[in-house]
Amino acid sequence: MKIRVCIADDQQSARTLLRRTLEPQPDILIVGEAEDGEAAVAICRETSPDVVLLDISMPRLNGIEAARILSGLPIPPKIVTLSMHDDPFLAAEILNAGAHAYLTKDCEPGEIVRAVRTVVNGRAYLSAGIAGPVVDRFIRKKCGSETGEAARPGEHLLARLSNRERQVFRYLALGLSTREISERFGISQKTVETHRTNLLKKLGLSRMADLIRLAIREGLIDP
Repeated sequence: MKIRVCIADDQQSARTLLRRTLEPQPDILIVGEAEDGEAAVAICRETSPDVVLLDISMPRLNGIEAARILSGLPIPPKIVTLSMHDDPFLAAEILNAGAHAYLTKDCEPGEIVRAVRTVVNGRAYLSAGIAGPVVDRFIRKKCGSETGEAARPGEHLLARLSNRERQVFRYLALGLSTREISERFGISQKTVETHRTNLLKKLGLSRMADLIRLAIREGLIDP
């Protein structure tokens, strides 16, 4: 079954680029395009796509407002937001509004495809420049809350995780699979799974998919 996608961007050139990126993918079907937030909501109500690619800066209804409406639909789509800004605070705001992914518009085309597939599988996805600050802040505040003290700069990462666990954590937050991580580091998939299990245990988490939403919901990120 194909992933049904709606594209929402006020720039025709941007919509064309997204279409050219997604159309060749055998598992993706584009079911609609919108040039503003209100049209995006209307098309999603009509076609019930699995994923909507949503530009944050749109007329009539911006991406954050549209995300809040879309997340409240009877059959809400997964929301992949696109922005010109590499801003972790804006990423936190849009994720809190109901989005599942935050990409910068200068990302590689393959990252857009990866984000679509990742959110369909129930995981959050952040561009590389965003994931680092989000993950670092999460670890710092999580470790500090467990000890009852604020973690000191430079110590928060080393307090719980090994260097390799931190690297695995970052790539998992980016949505990479166990196989992709093992290929990057030249280690077995079983070793990656071991690192994953250990780092989640150290951070008191049960599911990696809940990382970003948990960080926002519990105030570990300050939009």
